[in-house]
Amino acid sequence: MADHCLLQCELFHPRPPSPTITFEYRKLDNITEPDFVSCLASSQLVNDPASTVDEYAEQMRSAIVNALDQLAPIRKSTKRAGKPVNRWLSRDAIDAKQHRRRLERQYRRTRTEQDRVAYRQACRAANSAINASRRTFYADRLSECPADDCRGRWKTVKELLHCNRLSLTSDYNACLTRCRELSSYFIDKVSNIAATIASQLSVGYHCCIVPPAVPCTSAVSHLVQTNVDEVCACIRKLRNKSSPVDYIPTSLLKRLSHILAPYIVNLVNMSFASGQFPSQLKLAHVTPVLKKAGLDDSEPCNYRPISNLSTISKIMEKIYLARLKNVIFASPNFPRHQSGFRPGHSTETALLKVFDDLVGNAEKQYATLLLSLDISSAFDTIDHTILCSRIREDFGVDGTALEWLHSYLVERQMYVALAKAKSDPVCCKFGVPQGSVLGPILFSLYISPIGRLVESYGCSYHQYADDTQLYLAVRPGQGYSSLQTCTAAVRSWFLMNNMLLNPSKTEAAVFGTQARRSALLPIVSSVDVAGTSIQLSNSLKLLGVTFDGRLSFDDQITSVVKACNYHLAALRHIRPVLSKDVASTIACSIVGTRLDYCNGLYYGMSASNFTRLQRVQDSLAKTVVAAPQFVSASAARRSLHWLPIRQRVRYKLAVVSFKAYHTGAPNYLSVLLQDYCPTRRLRSSSSLLLSVPRVSLQMTTRGFAHAAPSTWNSLDLSVRSIPTLPAFKRHLKTYLMSADHSST
Repeated sequence: MADHCLLQCELFHPRPPSPTITFEYRKLDNITEPDFVSCLASSQLVNDPASTVDEYAEQMRSAIVNALDQLAPIRKSTKRAGKPVNRWLSRDAIDAKQHRRRLERQYRRTRTEQDRVAYRQACRAANSAINASRRTFYADRLSECPADDCRGRWKTVKELLHCNRLSLTSDYNACLTRCRELSSYFIDKVSNIAATIASQLSVGYHCCIVPPAVPCTSAVSHLVQTNVDEVCACIRKLRNKSSPVDYIPTSLLKRLSHILAPYIVNLVNMSFASGQFPSQLKLAHVTPVLKKAGLDDSEPCNYRPISNLSTISKIMEKIYLARLKNVIFASPNFPRHQSGFRPGHSTETALLKVFDDLVGNAEKQYATLLLSLDISSAFDTIDHTILCSRIREDFGVDGTALEWLHSYLVERQMYVALAKAKSDPVCCKFGVPQGSVLGPILFSLYISPIGRLVESYGCSYHQYADDTQLYLAVRPGQGYSSLQTCTAAVRSWFLMNNMLLNPSKTEAAVFGTQARRSALLPIVSSVDVAGTSIQLSNSLKLLGVTFDGRLSFDDQITSVVKACNYHLAALRHIRPVLSKDVASTIACSIVGTRLDYCNGLYYGMSASNFTRLQRVQDSLAKTVVAAPQFVSASAARRSLHWLPIRQRVRYKLAVVSFKAYHTGAPNYLSVLLQDYCPTRRLRSSSSLLLSVPRVSLQMTTRGFAHAAPSTWNSLDLSVRSIPTLPAFKRHLKTYLMSADHSST
């Protein structure tokens, strides 16, 4: 029109070919027990077994790999890069999709009403099949997680709710360069720490004298041989997850455990008798993991190395630990306030103890100055010579038991892997592998003298693995020089034991009543740690829980509500394709990992904070039952047999009290529970009551020493008198549910 002229042309732009990814796999379903036994029978492992550990381990690997190659040879396949892998599609769903696609093409070609109707019917049938397949997949994935494996279940739930993952480049050369860069960084970091320690020691440091250890009354000099039953029990407890360094998939190992267990028994017994760990099992596949979500993934310093070890190596570690753990945990030299990786101990028991100390100091008109110490690459800087010497001198492990441990630690190798690229193996001269069975226990033994050192300066402490908190009760008119001196001594001990405090990540805060904090904060504004002035914070995050100065947990509740709402939105998104049971399991995982984590600390918290948490639980309940907006949240919650938030806090305190009272673990909580003994004979003398200490501050009633006995005494005698933990939990929940019904 007017002065406008339309120009038309045809452009031919061919679709670029989609990049493909090649992967390898084995069809394990083709392997039958008789065929596998027949393949092993013709190997040297059966006909001419070796007499040395390394040779026997190589024979076992060669025999199993040859059997797999014969029965289920490695196959190669390709798929388009970026195309989602719909592992949850069943055969019926795949057939329905293909049938739908054929009818769609036919309708596009003919454009008849009959073909359109057939195509639309195929669409509805395919959608139903896909949704049914998805529901079955989710249910199967969640059912694979053991009932007591909260961590594994929550990991599966996160994978189901949030499918987005950090996509790595498919360029092999780029991945290889990245692997080499990270491998060099991990090794150089340990070397740089060693150089920094040497320079600080040469300048001079505060001399620290550690109180001597208690002489060992029992010793372990040899390792008891294992048997088929013990090995099979270890194999049954394995998760269906294989390590990249495994030569046999874990699922197949579990299926053929009765066949392979005797060979593993021979390997373990030969290893224990000779005190030698198999060399081929010392290789670690290191996966770099971001320390925190949201960090720059291009910076090597933002990664931590997580070692994937051989499954057979982990079996041997579990059997070795079973021979030592009773002696180690019963030793008086094991730190009393170390809660990491000990039976009956957890992050929650550790925080209950720290919180009780904080409110206990407030009851005595003190404020508490707390330091949260950070150690640079704690697990990676352990000196093997010092570790073996400490285990021998303080815990009585000697002979072949110590030789086996030394063999396990030395001459280990690792490589970093991303996608299909792998760096060259490098030797690890220090440290214990993260991701191993023995690593956490060995670290606790390595730093065990810290407890005696801190107590010699009159300070309090608590540890969970490498997380260390030092705290001291102070008043405005008093100094805190003992904490400064203790911190200097702890720093010197770390230097002498090849470890380095990281002052940039060390935090400090003052806790107590508002009056005590207001009087102390103008006087104490910073704390010196390793020559660095640490400014006091308004709050600290200890083991995942945010402690504010007034111990109100307002910041913690805000964080919990925000995280729960994030996962709740994802659950609502996929709720239409979930069955009620699967949705309930996912919701319980959200509750268990967020609302219930360390909720024993919430006793006596403000009503507004309880209300905020209750709203989240009510929203979860209505989402699970797919209730309309006008339906009561309480009714939805009761239909799922969920306790409300306040009752969940009572439930947690009662269970922790039951464990501490009946088992004595952890000792630092069990000593706070004393039987009620009236001065004269009363009917309540035989009611299994606990003594409730008298306090003058409302804050003090929230501590474990007061909250646990109060919660325990509020239970019915029929519940308190139950002797076993499973029965106690069952009757306790019934009792609290009844109390919830009666209150409403």
